Amino acid sequence: AVENSQGHDMRPSTWGLACAKVLCTRDVVLSVALSAGPCALRAVGAASRSVGEVAASVWPSVVAASPGHVLVCGGYASDDARLKTAERLSLGAGAWEALPPMEHCRGGAAAASLAGKVYVCGGCSGW
Repeated sequence: AVENSQGHDMRPSTWGLACAKVLCTRDVVLSVALSAGPCALRAVGAASRSVGEVAASVWPSVVAASPGHVLVCGGYASDDARLKTAERLSLGAGAWEALPPMEHCRGGAAAASLAGKVYVCGGCSGW
């Protein structure tokens, strides 16, 4: 085995096991999930059975802390026209709600939320 000065096995084949040991603490898994969201929690939980058990235990806290909505802004109509519509899906209710439209049509854009606002950037408004 290749070891560093602290006696840790530095072979890449052992990294998964080392990560699993670190990630098996509830506080670490909860911190990762609250920072990165429910999708990240699923990915962390898939790392190993023991991490998955910890991930399952923090799931209710993560779901309660997540906003519970998916936003869809812009896109393309069936005739390839760009859209300026905005809609929100409530994950809890399973229902869509129309939101005020964007100022400009936008297809293929990226979006991010920050401080309670959604920013739609890039994409194409047409030719």
